[in-house]
Amino acid sequence: MPSSTATCTTRGEWALRLACLLLAASLPGAPLTGQEAAAALPAWLQGCWRLTGPDQVIEEIWLTPLGGAMIGLSRTVSRDTLRGHELMLIRAGANGLVLEAAPAGQPAAAFLAAARGDSAITFENLTHDFPQLISYTRVSAESLVAVISGTVRDRQRTITYGYARAACPLP
Repeated sequence: MPSSTATCTTRGEWALRLACLLLAASLPGAPLTGQEAAAALPAWLQGCWRLTGPDQVIEEIWLTPLGGAMIGLSRTVSRDTLRGHELMLIRAGANGLVLEAAPAGQPAAAFLAAARGDSAITFENLTHDFPQLISYTRVSAESLVAVISGTVRDRQRTITYGYARAACPLP
């Protein structure tokens, strides 16, 4: 999910984070075969998604399921300045699908799929600071809603991102 700070600025830092996420995806313990894992992944999430506000753009991109995983990234840009970015990975784990999220400047956190349907999935990690829940719902082929929620200083906080499908920024 989008982050409000950006401290990972060099190619080397990006490469190291991506390598760590990919290494984590290859660790043993996933009971699903490659075909089973691919079938369990939320393929409907793939593609490019964009939320445009008056002074801010948030983009989230999910690659096609391949090798038993989906890789995602997001960036938040405000007034032509990168404000945040995040690397994400969805893979099969020992207890079901796992979303690993590594926001800029923070260690990666793992969230276990708690509920899923044909066009919705919710991941949770009740021991994480914030968020504790991350959910995605495909409203239509052109619309995606992401919600992060949890408790911050004994107060419930929820942030909703309403994305529209966008052209992918690849050549």
